[in-house]
Amino acid sequence: MDVPDSYQPRQGESLSMAIRITQTPAPVATSRRLRVAAYARISETKGNTPASLSAQISYYNQKITENPDWEYAGVYADAGASGTNTDRPQFRRLLGECESGRIDLVLTKSISRFARNTVDLLEVVRHLKALGVEVIFERENIRTLSGDGELMLSILASFAQEEAWSVSANVKWGIRKNFEKGITNQMCVYGYIWTGSEFIINEKQAEAVRYIYRRFLEDAPYADIIRECEDLGYEAYWGGRFTTAALKMILRQERYTGNTLLGKSFNPYPGHHGMKNTGQAPMYFAEGTNPIIIDQTTFDKVQPLLEARTARNRRAAHNQTITVFSGNVWCGPCSAKAHRCLAYRDKEGHEFRGWRCPRRIKGKPNQCEGHILREDRIKEITCLLTGATTFTDELFHTRVNRVVMTSPGEVEFQLRDGRSFQIVYSRGKYARPISVEDIALLEEGEN
Repeated sequence: MDVPDSYQPRQGESLSMAIRITQTPAPVATSRRLRVAAYARISETKGNTPASLSAQISYYNQKITENPDWEYAGVYADAGASGTNTDRPQFRRLLGECESGRIDLVLTKSISRFARNTVDLLEVVRHLKALGVEVIFERENIRTLSGDGELMLSILASFAQEEAWSVSANVKWGIRKNFEKGITNQMCVYGYIWTGSEFIINEKQAEAVRYIYRRFLEDAPYADIIRECEDLGYEAYWGGRFTTAALKMILRQERYTGNTLLGKSFNPYPGHHGMKNTGQAPMYFAEGTNPIIIDQTTFDKVQPLLEARTARNRRAAHNQTITVFSGNVWCGPCSAKAHRCLAYRDKEGHEFRGWRCPRRIKGKPNQCEGHILREDRIKEITCLLTGATTFTDELFHTRVNRVVMTSPGEVEFQLRDGRSFQIVYSRGKYARPISVEDIALLEEGEN
């Protein structure tokens, strides 16, 4: 250190004693703590309870927080999920956090808890490895970032997959044995309440079931039955309005007769939804399984009528897909061919068919604000423009070239003789029919 020339030591002090050197130590490099999360799952197929999942969560909470080198990043847990099932919301959330760079290490109990098969396991592990995220499988003592981690995973995951298939087979065997005893595995049935040991009638819902059967036998349309149920205060199983599909399920439900057909669906292999059993697996008919809501005679009357109506509606929908208007009705703002609407209802409750822009469908990108053009309006205007008294497909085909929906309440008719008419008509509850006087006025605006 340099000493200033002006410095004079005090009496009895040497120059060497006046010099003090202070050394500042370099900062010690500290490594960032690992952000550690855990994944836990219980399988309903093995009879585990929520307490088992709670114990796993507590274990990982303690394990992570007690390690001074780890930073707690959460415990993600799926309850009631099977290892063969991909519908695991917390697992997907965990992967999302890893992809966002918020997790460095994932702890899990075993391979079978982490993925449904070998392919999925390796795919997830490799994806996380590319993100720099390590997975530790505690039971197998495997770390995915180690040199032999992936090889061991491939071998052990194959055994885990076979175990899942074995468990699935055991569960199916148990269900089939219950079926042979007349014991069902479906406890949620509209019209009944499951007490834990038996079915009892839900009087409000049973009243709705009887009403639906009665109105169906009176040949009431599904739309009328749905509207009437809503007016009477009848709600579907989970609340809200009935749907046509819900009505059909009720009309096919043999349990209302007091009996149960078991095995109507089956799972061909683990991890997939049930399929309709058309002879691939045995079915069992159990009598006297629950109280009667609909007598057998009424139920038997409904079944052939239901099949006939379903077939009739299917044919009608197929035949009505292509009409004389197909390809001839256009959306003006979008310059797109309009699509036919097979079922609409006006404010007075009357059903009608119409045409709308395909981009008007809710949720579509750049949704069109165009209106719906009723089919009866097209027929009415066609007759008035051509002077015909009755609409026919041939009349429209030979006289009209194109119908363009320009804006709500306005439509342009382009005839095959080259003339075009911009027609303004009334819409809504108080819509009036177009008269001959209107046509005369429209011809003044002829192009």
